[in-house]
Amino acid sequence: MHHADPDGGKKEHDLRWVKANLKLHEVDALNATKTLATKNFFIGAFAQNTSYGTTTSLMNNIKLVWSIYAKYHRNHSIREFVRLLRSVYECLPLSDFNKEELPAHIKPIIQCSFSNTLSSLLPGGNLLTPFFLNLFLAGATNTYLTCLAGIITSKHCQALSLEDKDEIVQQSMFEAAFMLREIVKECNPILSVTISNAVKKAGLESLDTVSVTAPTSGSSVAQDIVSHLASSLRNIIMESGKE
Repeated sequence: MHHADPDGGKKEHDLRWVKANLKLHEVDALNATKTLATKNFFIGAFAQNTSYGTTTSLMNNIKLVWSIYAKYHRNHSIREFVRLLRSVYECLPLSDFNKEELPAHIKPIIQCSFSNTLSSLLPGGNLLTPFFLNLFLAGATNTYLTCLAGIITSKHCQALSLEDKDEIVQQSMFEAAFMLREIVKECNPILSVTISNAVKKAGLESLDTVSVTAPTSGSSVAQDIVSHLASSLRNIIMESGKE
């Protein structure tokens, strides 16, 4: 029974009330999923291919499944939770490898990573573009899996009857793709600005180590060229940071 239900005090409830109550729980579950999927976006982007990133993402997903399970059930059972966790895992891509399913899962990740928002953030001439794309793809993949896990968990918990597994997965994929676009749209600018500022700062600090002095008769041509380039690059970086 949801705490926000105005008819929660009644002893008897009809099917309409049950569905309305489940809808309230579903909204809570989607909000919890979006919040944790946003965290996993940055974990996937910055800690990709590390045991820390993998472990943290996995633990977050397990916590998410438990959180949603606890919202739907007043009485908690570890055995029932483990069965739910297993069912959710079996619905995720690559749990039972099937190459025919991969394009459907990859499509939303690629679409949001190469969206118009991203192209506006990364001009074609930006040398950091491949680096950014790698971060976006890793973060978007992690986010998509979290969204999928949360939505599938919610649908399992609110099922009033035994539903077809494929139908649950297909509907969850559609909703996860929509949630993924929302999260990436919010996270990409933050990630872009953070990385760009860090790179500019690192570039300025490295250029500060190069002595910039006026050419003298005793200095070599190479040293004069290096000093001139360092000064020019520093000015370019500082000007671009003001834009």
